[in-house]
Amino acid sequence: MSVDNYKKRDEQKKAQKKRKKGRVKFLFKLIGSLFLISIISLIVIAAIFEKQIAGMVINTLNKQLKTDLQVSEASLSLIWKFPQAAVYLNDAKIDGVGGQEEKLLDVKSISLQCGTLGLLMGDYNFTSISINEGSLFIYSDEKGHVNYDIFKSSAEKTETDESTDLNLSISDATLSNITIHYVDKAAAYDIKVRASSADFAGDFIIDNEVNANQHTMTSYAELFSEHITIGETTYMKGTNLAYNGSVDLDLAAEIYSFDNIKLYIEGNQFNMHGSVKKVDKGTEYNLLFDSKKALLGSLMQLIPEQYAATLGQFESYGKLSFNARVNGISSKRIAPIVEVQFGLKDGRITHPNMAGSMKNVNFDVHFTNGNGIDDQTAKLKLIGFQANLNNQPINLSWEMVGLENPTITMGLDGKIPLDAVYGFFGNTVTEGSGWIEIAQLSLNGRLKDMTSMYRIPRVKLNGLVNFNQAHLLVNNVPTNIETGELSLDNNAFNVTNLTFKTAKSDMVFNGDFQNILPVLLSDSLNSQNAKLTFQASLNSQKMDLDELLAIGGGHTAEEIEAAAVEDQDSLKQENFERRAYRTSFLKGTFITNIVELQYGNVLAKNFNGAVEFDKSVMQLKGVKVDAMDGLFELNSKIYFEKEPRLELFLDCNNIDIQEFLAQLDNFGQDVLTAEHLRGRLKSLIKVNLFLDSLGNFKNEDLFVVADVEITNGELINLKMLEGFSSFIKMRDLQHIAFTKLKNQFKIEHGKFILPAMFIQSNALNLVVGGQYSFNHDLDFKIKINAGQVIANKFKRYNPDKTAIKARQQGLFNIYARIMGNLYGDYDYKIGPKHSKKFLDAQLSQELPAITNTLRAEFAKNNNIEASQPTIQPLAQPKEWEDIPEYNGEEGDLEYIDGF
Repeated sequence: MSVDNYKKRDEQKKAQKKRKKGRVKFLFKLIGSLFLISIISLIVIAAIFEKQIAGMVINTLNKQLKTDLQVSEASLSLIWKFPQAAVYLNDAKIDGVGGQEEKLLDVKSISLQCGTLGLLMGDYNFTSISINEGSLFIYSDEKGHVNYDIFKSSAEKTETDESTDLNLSISDATLSNITIHYVDKAAAYDIKVRASSADFAGDFIIDNEVNANQHTMTSYAELFSEHITIGETTYMKGTNLAYNGSVDLDLAAEIYSFDNIKLYIEGNQFNMHGSVKKVDKGTEYNLLFDSKKALLGSLMQLIPEQYAATLGQFESYGKLSFNARVNGISSKRIAPIVEVQFGLKDGRITHPNMAGSMKNVNFDVHFTNGNGIDDQTAKLKLIGFQANLNNQPINLSWEMVGLENPTITMGLDGKIPLDAVYGFFGNTVTEGSGWIEIAQLSLNGRLKDMTSMYRIPRVKLNGLVNFNQAHLLVNNVPTNIETGELSLDNNAFNVTNLTFKTAKSDMVFNGDFQNILPVLLSDSLNSQNAKLTFQASLNSQKMDLDELLAIGGGHTAEEIEAAAVEDQDSLKQENFERRAYRTSFLKGTFITNIVELQYGNVLAKNFNGAVEFDKSVMQLKGVKVDAMDGLFELNSKIYFEKEPRLELFLDCNNIDIQEFLAQLDNFGQDVLTAEHLRGRLKSLIKVNLFLDSLGNFKNEDLFVVADVEITNGELINLKMLEGFSSFIKMRDLQHIAFTKLKNQFKIEHGKFILPAMFIQSNALNLVVGGQYSFNHDLDFKIKINAGQVIANKFKRYNPDKTAIKARQQGLFNIYARIMGNLYGDYDYKIGPKHSKKFLDAQLSQELPAITNTLRAEFAKNNNIEASQPTIQPLAQPKEWEDIPEYNGEEGDLEYIDGF
């Protein structure tokens, strides 16, 4: 073949390819154009018929409803559900009947679907429905009136209701994120579940008069149970559920048959078979449940809420079988028979709070609700529970007869390793070791008897509990119970040589306790007023109260400090509330003998006396203690409330006043502190001290009244006295020695009230009285012997701090007033007339009044163990009177004998 022929054939091939490519391109353009035209046509058609068809749907539904369907917007789409056409009803709401405030249905959207071709041909047959984002509220009152009876019967439909070509023949329904809340007041049911997704398929119609036939409905749903409450008991709170299967429906006969329905509870699969049907006497159940691969944790989701938090976290590994049946008629008077059986053979059990696992576990559980009429015939039995925990055997038996007020019979033997179970004691316990040995512990009695202070003697409780080198780390404080025996004899609970040790404390307890079960089983409000009554002794070589409070006080100081600032106050409040709650159970007396005691900065020895508890009040009665280089007698009441308070009667004898102020943190003030004062203190003090819910002192509520005597006293560098430096040597003012000071004073409404008193010192002799506020405002009136002051000004410095002699003869007296704010502006005024009147009034009125207050307050101390102090009124010595004219250095010299 010639070259020209080859070229000609090649050109023909290229032309043919070009023609084919053009035809394909044309075809794609044609298809695209048709598709675009179709889309535009569907949009145009939907726009034309939207109002007509959407309005027809709403009107047709409303004609069948006793209440109205309300929507914010109705639209038609021929695209989004293609090849189905969809009518969207947005923000749809339907009221129930019966006047309930909550809507029967309140959803974001309802979508009804039918065939697009049928819609265009005028055949409005809707076969699918989707309901999205909202809630369905189903309610039945005490008389059986329901809110969902919203469809009109044939008799209720009026003759004027025109027929339409629209037909609702729903065969497919979908729910998405719908919360279903079912309340039945008569049956005491309150069930709330959320359907994240649910599909129903079958020839079902919501109008039973139309749908009086037999058919099958298949369904799949993923649910979340918020709660299922029956009576006062809540089940399956926060539980994931699902089911899948088909139901044969005979709506005319009201028979529902289940075949191989699969139920899922927290991933655990159960099979269900049987039927439910309506009979003359009620509803007849004939249902069977079984599982070949049951998990203990899933089964525990079926127990009441108050137990599920702990028991619901147990998981099993091994052969756990499960069978249950529900058989019989349910009506207002009778319930169907319910029987449940499950057991574990040679299995293993774990729990998040348990270190390791229980091994070689065997048990069977049988439950029946009895005859279905009387709750007292119900029975739950745990049979043959055996397990090994850290190679130690544990044996447990349990039987509960009755539901409302069950009779409980229990037996327990075993050696419990604390390193495995300390996690059950709460999040404040972070470590454990040693053993608790339980021998022949047995319990028998009714539950209400166990929780009642009056009926607890009817309960039988016996057994022995021994501690063997038990160790727990509580709030980061190592605690040890090295030895000790607890013996149970019905309601009596005897403690023998319970040795408790921490790093800074050791204690040995002995005593008799009662009502341990009512306390352990009490509710959060202690509605039965349970009290742990006791008579016990406490002996200790050393005790650190701060450490002990940290063990039982809830949140530690370190935890509170580490928390966010906005959370710290609430943690402090929780501590006070928890302390108030726990002490509310205590009623009894500890006879104490503590060799060394520390609380904060307070150091004490030989603490002996009675400590009583009752109604969240701790009372010290006639407690004697060596502290601050002297002797105290304490009689006090500490009220453990949300805002704690203290009532204290304190008898101080020969106390080092510097140590007294230092160890008590100067009572929270900074004017007269341990740095300023020396001497020996003898005093009677009554204190009412109040804290707020955060532990801060409530200064305005503080009340103190005291009879005070200080001997061999010294005032060092007291800022208040610096203003006298114009009249008195500064070196004398910086270190004042006084012989004996005696007075009575009180603190009230945030003010320190000092009656007129005579002070004899090396710097000057004076009479002073007035008041000082916690905000450092002061107002004092003073009487000074001017002759002594002038004479002493020109004398040499007195290094021996010898007190200036008091004279009955002198030149004249000066009255002065000091007022203002100690850390702001304060001033001195000489000679105001009312200063003399003020001091005279205090001597004649205020001082006797405080004496009477002291007597009245100490009369409130009704502790028979307390010493009965004698409170003498302070007499006015002649030396307190105005001093006559000064006659030089001649005359008799004397020191004031008293005060």
